[in-house]
Amino acid sequence: MSGTNSDFFANDLPQFRHLVALAICVQAVAFLTIAPLWLLPCLALFCLFLYVRPLAQSRILRLVLVFTCVALFFIDYRLAYSVEMASVFLLLVASMKATELSGRRDILVFVYSMFYLSAVSMLFEQSISHVLLQLFCVMLCFSLLMRLSDSSLGSVRSQLWRVTKMLSLAVPFAVCFFLFFPRFAPLWSLPIKTSHSQTGMSEEMTPGSIAELSQSAERAFRVSFSGVAPARQNLYWRAMLLDYFDGRTWRRASSSLLLERGRQGLLHDRKYEVFEPQELDQNYYDVILEPHQNRWAFALVGSQPASGNVHKMGGGIYEFRQDVVSPTPYRMLYEKTLLPVSEVPGAVVISGVERIASQVNQDLQLPPTGNPLARQLVDQMLSSGPTELEYVAAVLRYFYDEGFGYTLKPPTLGVDSVDDFLFGTRLGFCEHFASSAAFLFREAGLPARVVTGYQGGEFNEDMGYWLVRQYDAHAWVEVYITGTGWLRVDPTAYIAPDRIERNLEEAVRGEGTFLADNRFAAFARELPILNWLSRQSDELNYRWQRFVLGYGEQDQRKILESLIGGFDLRSLLWLLVGLLAFISMCVVLYIWLGRYNPKLSKVERTYLRFLLLLRVKGVQRKMGETPKAFSERASAELGPRFSRLLEKRTQALHKNLYNADNSND
Repeated sequence: MSGTNSDFFANDLPQFRHLVALAICVQAVAFLTIAPLWLLPCLALFCLFLYVRPLAQSRILRLVLVFTCVALFFIDYRLAYSVEMASVFLLLVASMKATELSGRRDILVFVYSMFYLSAVSMLFEQSISHVLLQLFCVMLCFSLLMRLSDSSLGSVRSQLWRVTKMLSLAVPFAVCFFLFFPRFAPLWSLPIKTSHSQTGMSEEMTPGSIAELSQSAERAFRVSFSGVAPARQNLYWRAMLLDYFDGRTWRRASSSLLLERGRQGLLHDRKYEVFEPQELDQNYYDVILEPHQNRWAFALVGSQPASGNVHKMGGGIYEFRQDVVSPTPYRMLYEKTLLPVSEVPGAVVISGVERIASQVNQDLQLPPTGNPLARQLVDQMLSSGPTELEYVAAVLRYFYDEGFGYTLKPPTLGVDSVDDFLFGTRLGFCEHFASSAAFLFREAGLPARVVTGYQGGEFNEDMGYWLVRQYDAHAWVEVYITGTGWLRVDPTAYIAPDRIERNLEEAVRGEGTFLADNRFAAFARELPILNWLSRQSDELNYRWQRFVLGYGEQDQRKILESLIGGFDLRSLLWLLVGLLAFISMCVVLYIWLGRYNPKLSKVERTYLRFLLLLRVKGVQRKMGETPKAFSERASAELGPRFSRLLEKRTQALHKNLYNADNSND
């Protein structure tokens, strides 16, 4: 490196250090969701090397830190290559580069690495907070580039302000391209599988599993209806049929699941499908699903897919071809097909949930042994020769009459979990009631299965959508009645009706266990200001997901039809070119006016503000009167204090305008 370059960086390195350290910190926060825990202290040490000169000058310490980080990286990831691993490695080595900044080339390498990381991070996260974070990182990188080209720039804050003004000129172009450029599936809509732990529902259910999930206030999905939404007690969002029981755990039967996926062509063909909603005159609802690292979708009974990215399986469940690893929208056609059953209060006949013929026996599967007391109870109930509907009603009455309780802190059950619950603890959450009811139905020869998903939600009146959180997780039962069809029965509705008609918080208010393991979420709900901020944040994220990330060809078509009365590629291109030309002219005019009409200096602004104050006191400068002449004339009309202030402001103005040795600011 040349001597000039060395002197340049030696004199200006503090400003570079601040910008580089800020960029590393911003990227560390942005990659928190995918970065391993050991990476954060490593990045903090790299930033420390920027400011502690003895550390930066010690080659041995740098080598030890570098080799330690590389060793931790390979221990964590080994040879499992993925986009996530490559991104974390690039963040690591780019931060290492910060320990040896000594020239223009080093700064450029660091800046270009940060630009690339900002783009790659969009593959994993597209929330509005993440976008703003990466926009700030881009501004820091541009500030570094400006600093390289002009070392006479001021503080970091003044550099960021100049970058903000520069980037603001690009905003109209970005909006124009976003609205009117032909829509293609963006790169960041492609699913990128990460090593995130699974969130939300699981493919199996054991006693207490849903109760644990109900301590989480995280979003599961949002739903907006095109017409009148069903009543809250009918919002049963089905996800999975759990049809295999080993005596304690319910899970999806692997054989039936593989058969269904093969029948739908989803077993091996896992190509990415874009959200392409149909235009419908009938009732439908749009869902924005939060990532849960699995393939299932959530839907009401009587729904049909109305977008190309979701597929109906047997049993009335729905799946994607790919795991849901990013916020995913889909549309469902909805028809109200619920018929109440007078013999069984609260039960409804449902349609569209039938299996293919070869799978019906799966709904009768039970382990050959275990839970002997429950089997004796079934024999006792059947001894009077009830009809199928009468038997279902008797099982539900049993839960109500025998004093069962609803709790978020159920006691631990033993190997014979059904027996322990029915004849021992008699305290449980929804999964306890659903598991026991399904066992009693199957033992009596009635096809039954446990259904897991969510029930209810919180309605946002301002935005008109339902917000479903993890604590809305629920389990219920579907039982087949000869001559009638499948019935949805929910034993929880008999024990804790507030859970279905209102919400979980009301159902367990007496025992005070709602969000008991999540103190921050509980505190946020109780404090009005935090609850309001949480609501506003969710509304903002909903708008971002629906109107920005969800902006597609149909939305573009509607805008063009409202502007020019039609939609075709030629009109779209002409409109785009015309708008870009108009915006370019406006930007050029703005730059020209800014160049040949410089802004007033701080001293000039102070003087003019003082003249406004004097005008209030009745002393006004005449047309063509010089500042000095005005000062001499006004001093006779003003008191001593204002005369001294006016003389001081006048001298500062003369010094600023006519003394070449002084700066303009």
